[in-house]
Amino acid sequence: MGGDRLVRAEPAGAEPLWVKSRRRWRADGICWFVDDAREMIARAFALASLIGEAGVPAHKVATRRPGTILYRDRWQIVAKPEEATPVTWH
Repeated sequence: MGGDRLVRAEPAGAEPLWVKSRRRWRADGICWFVDDAREMIARAFALASLIGEAGVPAHKVATRRPGTILYRDRWQIVAKPEEATPVTWH
């Protein structure tokens, strides 16, 4: 992961995502796109535009410190936030 910047796109005020990690379900995971997932990030912006037109605001948040990684694949990670992780969106 190194210095990769991670991008999160979700509706403001969304509920936490439940993720299974080491046979336990956790409610404190935050999903982030990895910086190289440009196609998926573009799709998220398109979806954000659509839900914005429906009156649901969506915001982009980026970080280099997502927290403790609970899950990872080619396009995204799910991480438990740490103190330096942005968890409040305006």
